[in-house]
Parts: sequence; structure tokens; C-alpha cells
Amino acid sequence: MRAKSAFICLITFISLSPLTQASDIIKSPNDQRQYATFTLENQLQVLIISDPTTDKAAASLDIDVGSASNPASRPGLAHFLEHMLFLGTEKYPSANDYSSFIDSHGGSHNAFTSQNNTNYYFDIKQDALEGGLERFSQFFIAPLLTEKYTERERKAVHSEYQARLRDDNQRNYSAFKQLMNPLHPGKRFFVGSLDSLSDTATSSIRDDLKSFYNSYYSANRMTLVVLGKESLSALKPLVIEKFSAIPNRQVVKPEITVTKFVENQLPLQLNVKSLKDIRRLTLSFPTKAAKKLYQNKPLSYLSSIVGYEGEGSLIAYLKELGYVNGLSAGVSHDSNIESTFQVTLSLTQQGLENTDAVIESLFSFIQKVKTNASHEVLYREEKRLSEQAFQFIAKQSPSHYVVQLAQKMREYPKAHWLNADYLMGQYQPSQINDFLAFIRPDNMFINLQAKSIKTNKIEPFFGGQYAVNNLSDQQLNQWRNPKSLPQLFVRNPNPFIAEQLNTIAQPVDNSDRTIPSKVDLDLGVSLWHLQDREFLTPKANLFFTVLLPDKQLSVANKLALNLYSRLLNDKFNKLFYDASSAGINVELYPHSRGLSLKISGYNEKQALVLSKISNLTSASFSEQRFDIIKDNYRRALSNTYKNKPYQQLLSSLSKTLTGDEKNAEKADKLASVTLHDIAEFRKKLFSHAEVRVLSHGNIDEKDAQLFAAKIIEQLQIAKATVIEDKNQIIKLAKNTALALVNKIDNSDSALILYLQGKDKSYPQRAATSLLSEIISTRYSNQLRTEQQLGYLVFASNMSLQKMPGIVFVVQSPHASPEKIQQSNQQFITDFTGHLADISPAKLTKFKQSLITRYQDKERTIYQRSNRFWQELNFGIREFNERESLIEAVSSIQLDDLQLSWQALMARKIQLSSYSNNIAPEQQRQSDPHSESLLKQLHIERVN
Repeated sequence: MRAKSAFICLITFISLSPLTQASDIIKSPNDQRQYATFTLENQLQVLIISDPTTDKAAASLDIDVGSASNPASRPGLAHFLEHMLFLGTEKYPSANDYSSFIDSHGGSHNAFTSQNNTNYYFDIKQDALEGGLERFSQFFIAPLLTEKYTERERKAVHSEYQARLRDDNQRNYSAFKQLMNPLHPGKRFFVGSLDSLSDTATSSIRDDLKSFYNSYYSANRMTLVVLGKESLSALKPLVIEKFSAIPNRQVVKPEITVTKFVENQLPLQLNVKSLKDIRRLTLSFPTKAAKKLYQNKPLSYLSSIVGYEGEGSLIAYLKELGYVNGLSAGVSHDSNIESTFQVTLSLTQQGLENTDAVIESLFSFIQKVKTNASHEVLYREEKRLSEQAFQFIAKQSPSHYVVQLAQKMREYPKAHWLNADYLMGQYQPSQINDFLAFIRPDNMFINLQAKSIKTNKIEPFFGGQYAVNNLSDQQLNQWRNPKSLPQLFVRNPNPFIAEQLNTIAQPVDNSDRTIPSKVDLDLGVSLWHLQDREFLTPKANLFFTVLLPDKQLSVANKLALNLYSRLLNDKFNKLFYDASSAGINVELYPHSRGLSLKISGYNEKQALVLSKISNLTSASFSEQRFDIIKDNYRRALSNTYKNKPYQQLLSSLSKTLTGDEKNAEKADKLASVTLHDIAEFRKKLFSHAEVRVLSHGNIDEKDAQLFAAKIIEQLQIAKATVIEDKNQIIKLAKNTALALVNKIDNSDSALILYLQGKDKSYPQRAATSLLSEIISTRYSNQLRTEQQLGYLVFASNMSLQKMPGIVFVVQSPHASPEKIQQSNQQFITDFTGHLADISPAKLTKFKQSLITRYQDKERTIYQRSNRFWQELNFGIREFNERESLIEAVSSIQLDDLQLSWQALMARKIQLSSYSNNIAPEQQRQSDPHSESLLKQLHIERVN
């Protein structure tokens, strides 16, 4: 992990009286938006952003109050209130008015409650901002908090709580809370449950909700960010009109004034038994507050040094020993009174058995850091990288951007709202040494998570099993006086940092080309190239794929391919970590047809990266590393059976439709795979294949051809040939209805219903997506809000290999699959009638909403390249998928939609799982006919 900093560029804004001048907000030279800030009379602080090119408007309101302010008698109240604000206001009393409006205008919405703040946000089609703000603002002016939904939403919060019961991160954090300072509000239970949110003899939950709202939801504790296409002078009166009525109750937020650990509590070790097969060691060192030092970031700089993964690094050494798989370092729990430096290591089994040696290695490395003489050089390098990152910062999605800024407005001075994360000011060795002094054994909190851990305590809210151990004098002495390890040293300067940050000249001809053109380099070898003319940054993307001729890979070959890619990534991590730090990313991944590699980022040093990928065909791997990688893969396969029930069912559905083997079958056959098998598969992969290359960005066609030729030379393909595109998904016949039951060990039941379209044509894909657009809010409102079947309830478009479909998902802590099925059947019956009555005007609105989603702008050159890549590999050589879908949506009539709905209803797969609280004799089994038909379908698809 490396710290981010900033390139300082002062931008002068033209006068926009009566707006406050925003010339003192530092923004990137790559940022063409305009900013202004002002404070309403009710003390609500506002930042408005004008972006005439945006396709989405967005808003975020952040309240400086969170779960830490829950009354001691009402755990989860802040979170519960967040849920309730979505369910009607005095001006818009319908529980789904807000969500329906946002969804029907191509938008999305959400909220989150953290320890210290609560954030609400939405995005929407750029011409519907006013209507979104109108409804959004009423949350903070006059919410209903009705009795009806107060009672119902308690169940939704409880369902959310139940869904987290088997989450290892949640269980570990809750065990940690048992050791926290009793005076620290973070020690409390934050989520909420039926018990904590019930009426009591002395108070009603609705009264407590109102009291909390009136106590803390005050304009003077709020920050608001609004981004739209309108000018600043148009956005300001819009905000004033919608948000001035928020009351200012002059709330003073209670500050946290105590540290997480009491004096002399450390050193200490917390061991937590995991449900998944993980082995994680986290070493935390409380420090003085680093927040105010954001301009120099000494603690973030130390994180980048300790988290480095190249030559001489801590992780490189521990990997060689066979002790770890991964390492990250960073700043955690940053507050006004303390911060935490944290190192997290993913252990091997051998590492788990030698945790004391792993910890000793950390302190040996810290000794090297303390005596290193090159900190100033490395700090300036970090500063330079951050300046580059800020100079060429890409646009984020509007919703993410406003959420971040609404929080930063409170944390940083106005000048640094945009660049605080990228700032690295002056090198201050004294500051770095101050924080290094906190990284010592007697100030260490050790958190060890593993499935095999022995425990003697149970955490009361999530059932986490844990044990607390004091550290021995022998351990502390070992870590205070670590062995000096010559293999460890602070990193050298980064050779991949770009020197030339200019864009190349545009070609005179074909200047209007917007899609890649094909260059045939040889039989079975093709290059698709487009020089960028829109983003105009010194970045390029070079993607290539090796396609095997096999119609369907055997299980053994799938395992070999996956292991081979894992072994290469393991080796590449050390080789290309510097490149990644310098803004050049290398991503290698397997897929159903072969292997792909992506090189993306600053183009100047990509040739240097490319020169090293000969490892792809010639890399050697040790037996020790192979065994570790294979064990990691085995555990990953096994851990999928600890995922949430709905996630397991969706995975099972995907495997059913693509003919992929179940993870249990893969795990069984994995044990017999050897390193020799990997070598044999590698020969197969590079002996007879097709190679496709895509180059896009700040690169001309001549250099693209040279790069492609270099790739072909290094791959050493014995025989390149054109590979036929293959259908990788089962197409259900009309009147197919399959019912499958999965055995899942969980206290929740779950059911998903999948409806498949009749073909992959653009009209069918468009109609299915439009039906999903109409259904999604309605389904969630009926089964989640009204019927309270669970917290995890949704309907969405589910396209697999371009085959359209809709999936209905419910996971419930109290409803059986039979009950969920009944609700689904009733919903489908009602929706069929509703569909027949949709007016032309309503249909047009839904069509416009869907078209807006298809028209989402690509905000980075990587997003554009990725779209080209996906279309290329699906045989869409005109690169016009979005345009074709938009045209198909525009042509849809109500009759077309009804016919597509009937086609979907004729092709169904239902998967369900029972709560382990339901007796086996009450659980139905999979339909034998469904199992038999699926096997036949697999055979037909493969042959």
C-alpha cells in the first residue's frame, strides 16, 4: 500500500457573484469542472459542481453523527433511522416515491451509517436533478417515521444483522470490541436487532427515533455536495430552494475523547476462530493522531515503505520462507485523538505455525527503516508520483465523487477538499521518526484469525469465538532484539516512473475514427488499434489474449490453467510492483477459453514492462511455492461454501448455465494436479492458439504493431490459427421449468428464480433489460418493504454470455422457500396484469431511464478500452453494442414487451436452500426430472 499525495495547481475562477469565489479550491489541471461553495442561513455548508459534459447528476448529504452517538439503551438506532428516512416524508408520503423516481430516471440511491457519520446519496439522469433534490431534501425536513414502517423496518434491520452473523470480518471486529476501552463508544453494538429496537416498558422505538432525529439531524452538522450539468449560478438557487428549510438545531456533536485501548493494556493478542479457512495476522500499533499532518503524510509514507513488495521487501523475504501469501500496510482508525499503523499478513500454514518468527521479521525490517539513509529520496519520489496521479486524475462516477467530497468538507480546509489525498508536502524526518517510535513490541496489538484456533470465549452479538492472550517476556525480548536479516532492505528508486508526460501527435488522416481498426499481422494473429483522441492523457492500454481451440476445457485443464495464472501472478507481483506504484498496472487472468494479460497506465515505460513478460512462457516455479498456491486455491474453493446463501445460489446458477463443474468437484481433483501437469499445460497453451491484441490510447499504429510483434515473439506460439467463437451457455427450451435445491449450512433460507430470454438478439436483450427496469423497484417494495421477507431482496437483469435473463433473489431469516415461492408467484401474477396496463407515457419514461443507463459515459480511457475488449471477444467487431441496444429499446412497443415477458415465463430455473433450523423432513428435494434434463442439456451444449 502506498500513500497518495498531490500536484498543486491553483485555478482562477471567473467571478460568479453572489457566489463565494472558489479560486482557493485547488483542482487538477485535468479537471474542467467549476466549483463554488457557500453556507445557507441554516448553517448547512454546500459545495456545488458544474459539469456541462456530465450524463449523470448526483448529490450527497453527510451528517456528522453516526453509530457512536447511539444511546446506550438503543444499540443500532442511528442505523435504523437511516433505513426509515427512505420510507416516506410529509410531502411525499408513499414509501417508494423517492426510490421509484430515482430508478425511473436512470439513477441509483443508497446510504450508509458509520461510527462517526451518516451519508445519503443518489445519482440520476442529468436533466432530472431538480426532481431528485426535491424528494431527497425532504428526508431532512419532514420524514414521516410512520408507525407502520417503524414496525416493519425493524425486521429489515434484524435481517441485515442476521445476514452478518457468519461474516468473519464482522465476527472478528465484534470480538475486538470486547477488549476496547469501556468508555469508548465504538465498543457498542452498532447494527441493531429486534431486541435492541423493540418497545420497552419506558420508551417506544418510534419515540426514540424521533428524539434521535431531532437531537442530531441538524443543518449545522451537515455538508452537501451537488453535481449537475447546470451552471453554478443555476445550481445555487436550486439548492437554496430545496434545502433552506432544514432546521438548524445548533447541535454540538459529542466528541470521542478516549483512546481505543486503556493505558498499559498493550501488548496483547486476540485470537479469533474463523468460519472460512483463512489465516490472517494483523499487527496494530496505536499512534498519536496523524490526521492533522495530511499535508506531509508521514504515517502513509511509512505504510508505502513497509507495504512495498519488490526486491528486499518484507513480503518477498517471507514468501521465500513459505510463510506468507500477501501483505498490506496502512493507516487505520484515523481520528482526532489517535491513529493506528497496521500491517496485515495472509499466512500460509507454515506461517501460522511460526507467527513469532513472522513478527520478528517485521521488527527486523523496522530496524532497517530506522537506519535507512535514503528516506528523503524515496519521499520525493512518492511526492512526484502523487503529483502525476493528481495531474492526470480521471473522473470518478458522479455518485462516488459527491460522497467522498461531502465527507472531506468536514475533514480538511476548503483549499484541499479535492487534493487532500494526493498532498505530500515537505520531507520532515522528525515526523517520520516520531511515528516509527510507536512501532515497537510493547505497543502492539496482535490479531490472529484462523479456522484452527483454540478459544475460550464467545462474543455475545455475532457468536464469534475468541481467546485473549498476554505476551510472554521471551516473545517480547525476541521482538525487541530481532535478528539482523541481510535479505531485507529499504527499496531502491523506482525505474518505472514516467519522465515524458506528453501526448503524441494525432495522425493527419482518419482523425475522426472512434473505434479500433483491425491489422492482420499473421494467420491467427490480429491487432486492433485506436489512437486516443478524447481523453488525451499520456496513458495507453495494451491487452492480449491467447485462445485455445478446445470446445470445452476438461476439469484437469481448467485447474491447470487457474494454477498457472496464479503462479504467474505470484511471480509478477514482485517483478512489477514498482510498475504498479508508478501507474502501470499488469493484470493477468484465466478465462473459459484461455489466458489474457492487460498492461495499462502511463505509456512511456510500458515497453520496459513488455520486455519482461517472457516469464509468461519460460518462468520456473518452485515446488514449495506451487504447493502453497495450490493450497490457496483449494481454500478459495472451499470458502465459497461459507458465502451467503443467495451468493451460493447465484454461483450455482451460473455454473449450471455455463456447464462449469461445482467447486467441490474441482477441489477433489485439485489434489492430484502436479507441477509437471502445469508444465504440460503450458506447452499446450502456447503450441496451438489464436492471439488477439488490442492497443488503445496514447500510442500510434506503428508502435502498436511493434508491441504486438514483440508479444508474439515472446509467446513463441508454435502454430497460430483462427479459433471459432463458441457458445458457452445453455439455452433453455420453451416450457422449461427446473427446480433445484442446494444444501447450505446457514440459518437463513434463500430462493432465486431465473427467467431466461428466448435468444441473444438485440431486441430480446433490450426488452429483457426494460422489463427488469420496470420490475426492480416494484419487487423490492412488495417483498422487502411491504412483506418484510428479508433484507436481501432484489430483482435485476442477469445477462450471461449475452443471453438475457432476469433473476429474483430473496434471502430470509424467517420465511421458508415455499413462502418465498408463493410471494414470487403472486408478484408475477400481479405484474402480468400491471404490464398490460402500462400507459404509453409511462413506458416512454422507463425506456428513457434504460437508455440513460446505456449512455453512461466512460470516464477513463481504461473503461473505454475495456468495453472495446469485451465487444471484441464477443465478436462485436463494429463495436456498436450500446448503440444497437439503444436503437432496440427505442423501437419497443408494449406488445413487444408482453411477448418478451411470456417468453421469459416459459424458461425458468428455481434454486432454493433451506435454513438449517428447518427439520430435514420438512425440506423438499431437487426435482429428479430437473437434474436429468440439466445433464442432457450439458451434453447437447458441449457436443
